[in-house]
Amino acid sequence: MPSPRLNAETLRQLRPRLHAYARRTLCDDADAEDVTQDTLLAMLRAPVPFRGEAALPTYATAILKHKIADLVRARVAERRAQALAAAEAGCLVEFAPDPFTSLARRRRHERFWPHLRTRLRALPAQTREAFVLRLLDDCDVAATSHRLRISRNHAAVLTSRAKKTLRCTLDMAVLEE
Repeated sequence: MPSPRLNAETLRQLRPRLHAYARRTLCDDADAEDVTQDTLLAMLRAPVPFRGEAALPTYATAILKHKIADLVRARVAERRAQALAAAEAGCLVEFAPDPFTSLARRRRHERFWPHLRTRLRALPAQTREAFVLRLLDDCDVAATSHRLRISRNHAAVLTSRAKKTLRCTLDMAVLEE
């Protein structure tokens, strides 16, 4: 039996606060709604009712945090199971990225590619060719050396030099922004 202080009106007043916290934490309205409802139900069904040892919002938020952690753990376990099943089936699984992460990534790429093109033009022709074939066209060392008519070792050395040069110059370009 819930405590007299824990009634429908009290829960109705707590609900917006809990939902706002859940939305900020989960960044998903549907999940926030679910954990908020679960929290309110848990408060009503608690075997040990709210005793007033802490402020009611603190008590409710503690329950909500546990519900959020349970949801996140379940999602992680689900993703791991999907990835494992996909790996056993021999295929790769790509999960939909977070929209904010993909937007930030797209902005970084928009700045990165012009810098890379500029820095590539500054490399010696053969070094540039080796880098483009190996890393951008995804050719192996044998194919790269065959196309450039050089030894495999020389192709690997040219690629390594290009990577080192580009790494240094691109790092400097990022620092200059």
